[in-house]
Amino acid sequence: MQVVIEIPKEVLYDTKQTIEQATDFAKRSTALGFYKEYGVSVELCSRIVGITEEEFLSEVKH
Repeated sequence: MQVVIEIPKEVLYDTKQTIEQATDFAKRSTALGFYKEYGVSVELCSRIVGITEEEFLSEVKH
């Protein structure tokens, strides 16, 4: 499934992020929220971001 969000160009300009960086940020934030707020599994959350379960758990600790 695909979810589309619109981010104003000004946000990318102000944060000096590329579209790819903003997309990665959105994926990581969404996965972390699903994990912490809804108890979605590490396996599924790591798939959202496209990283291993170990990498996801490492990010959760920070």
